[in-house]
Formats: sequence, structure tokens, C-alpha cells
Amino acid sequence: MKEKENVLKDYKTMIINSWTYKKMTAEEQIQLFKMFDSVQTREALKGSYNQRWEILQALYNSFLLALNYTWNWREENAEKLPF
Repeated sequence: MKEKENVLKDYKTMIINSWTYKKMTAEEQIQLFKMFDSVQTREALKGSYNQRWEILQALYNSFLLALNYTWNWREENAEKLPF
């Protein structure tokens, strides 16, 4: 069983290895980790390890949406969709 107190560290490790993180600018990466390390995030992380992981998933999803994330996000030859 994973320790719920380690969820943020585990989640950050997973994100650093993700393809979406690798496509972010340095400034976006800094802002992402400011969000992860904020008082608001720490206060929101309550419950079991899995519940905390789901909270972090929701936060990361919101962050990506704010960056206009799509299925072909930041591909050099990305087909532009009309929506």
C-alpha cells in the first residue's frame, strides 16, 4: 500500500516523465510546479492515496486545458481541427 503522504512526490515524478510535460515551455513547467507546490493544492489533497491522485489528475487536466491541450497538441505538423 502506498503512503498517501508521498502522493505529490509520486505524481510529480510521473509528470516529469510524461510527453505532455516534455512539450511544455520552461515557463509552463515552472508554473505547473508552482501550482503543485501551492498552499491551495496542499490543502485540497485529502483522503486516501487514490483520492489524492485523482485530485492531482483533475488539477493537471485543468492546467493542460488552460494551455489549449488537444490530442495533437504542439505537434509540428498538427492538423488544425475546426473546433
